[in-house]
Parts: sequence; C-alpha cells; structure tokens
Amino acid sequence: MTNDRYHTDLVQFFSRAEKLNKKKQYKFVTENKEFKLVDDKNVTVLRLTRRSKKDVLEEIKKKEAKIENQMQKILSKKYRLLFEYEDVENYANIFKQFITPLEKSIQKQKKYIVSVQNEQDRERKRYEESLRNINMELEAYREELKNDSQVDKTRKKEFMNSYIEKQQELYETKTEYNIYLNTLKETSM
Repeated sequence: MTNDRYHTDLVQFFSRAEKLNKKKQYKFVTENKEFKLVDDKNVTVLRLTRRSKKDVLEEIKKKEAKIENQMQKILSKKYRLLFEYEDVENYANIFKQFITPLEKSIQKQKKYIVSVQNEQDRERKRYEESLRNINMELEAYREELKNDSQVDKTRKKEFMNSYIEKQQELYETKTEYNIYLNTLKETSM
C-alpha cells in the first residue's frame, strides 16, 4: 500500500538524520510540501518531500460523476444519430472517434472503483477474521482459568499471561483497524 511507501520514506529520512554530525544542533521543520532538518544557520541539511494525499471516498464520487457525465454524452450522441440530427453516414467514424473512447474511459473508471471497494472489503474481512480468532482464543483461556480446581498455580500463571497477551493483541488489532479507517480518507494515490 502507498502508506507503506510513505512510512519507508520517513524511516529512511530519520536514518539519514542519525548519520549527521551529532555535535551540531538541528531543527526539524515541517512545511506544506516537505519535512527538513535545518542547522543553526538556517541551511537545509536533509529534506523529504511530502506525498500528496487524496480523499479516496471523494475520488470515487468524482469518478462516479464522471461516469454519469460520459454516459449522458454517449446517450445524447446516440439519440442525435437515431433522430438524424447528425449524419448517419458518419456513424462508423462517430462510433470510432467519440463513443468508443468514452466507453473505454467508463470501463477504466468502473475498474478503479471496484478495485478500491475490493481493497476495503479485503481489509474489513481480514480484520473481522482476526477479531474472531482472537476472541475464540480468549474464550478458551477464560474457560481454562475458570477451572481453577484442576490446574496448579504455575500452569494457571501461564494461562493468565497468555490471556493478557491475547487481550493486548485484541487491543492492538482494534487500534490498527481504527487507524486504517481514519486514514482511509487520506490514502495516497
């Protein structure tokens, strides 16, 4: 995903920053278009350009509006041909130069929309599956902990540690998915 690429750029930026002269003081400056490290004389030592971000949901709405507009143009052109407002003799030429490119553009827009929706569905299903698996494991640990008469203290301690680790994993999974939902609107394209 492109967020991974952005994350990699930041990691690379800060790894380069670690290699700079440690005796000098640098100032971290963020601007609209870039991050940079500036020395005490305001000279840029290290720079990273920010990637532009777009709202995916807004982009889908724009593409749907564009599809609708293009379909209206095609329909209008076909009606003009049907009612002979335009020369029917040029139908092959009109079809080749006007209708076919618009239909290809519509297919391309629809393919993009479907791919974005499929990606969102895959991410949601992955999250739901993770939650289901973690909850099943937590339930198994709860059952084992309830049966305290049959379990010695060391084993019970192991179950408790595992239970706490699974709780932590559940929390991290939910947090990760919430971050994904929040950044969905700002996915780089």
